[in-house]
Amino acid sequence: AILIILGIIVNGLAGYALAKIDFPFRDKWLLIIMMLLIVPTETVITIHFLIIAKAGLLNTVIGYILPMIVNPFNIFLFRQVFVSLPDDVYEAAQLDFCGPVKYFFTMVLPMSKTVVATVSVFTFLNVWNDYLWPSLVFTSSDLLTAQIGLNSITSNDNTTMGQTLAVITLVTIPVIIIYALFSKQIVEGVTSTGSKEG
Repeated sequence: AILIILGIIVNGLAGYALAKIDFPFRDKWLLIIMMLLIVPTETVITIHFLIIAKAGLLNTVIGYILPMIVNPFNIFLFRQVFVSLPDDVYEAAQLDFCGPVKYFFTMVLPMSKTVVATVSVFTFLNVWNDYLWPSLVFTSSDLLTAQIGLNSITSNDNTTMGQTLAVITLVTIPVIIIYALFSKQIVEGVTSTGSKEG
């Protein structure tokens, strides 16, 4: 939940800045974010691991969460949706002494519920299905994620087929429920980004 909230705030603010705030080299920053989308995951994880290890944050929840907050894909999703928001709403809000930050939280996010739901679902699924990053960061058995726990159980020679299938079912159920509840929002959130012009 903490990662989802932080991800929405950080990536949302970055997307809003790229969409609505005129600052130097804005287009170049957008290009950099687009280029980050094609960087291999292994390369990014290696850099993250070196930074987290040097900071002494291995085997901590903070060390696990920090590199996952900023997500170029989520920034792009937010940016594409925010581009379509009318500027006259912000101009009217300024008359009521509403600053950019307050406007973002009180107006922009409520008007962008679809992309907020989409990013929330994607973040949850990324965390739930992630294996490589937590296996590098966590060394304590108390901090195992679902996929690491699943691998540990299924690779145990003493585990029966019935137990293996039961664990797989338990790990899969949350994903199925999330897709069933938010499939419409996911489709709308992703398809809406393709119709926006920047």
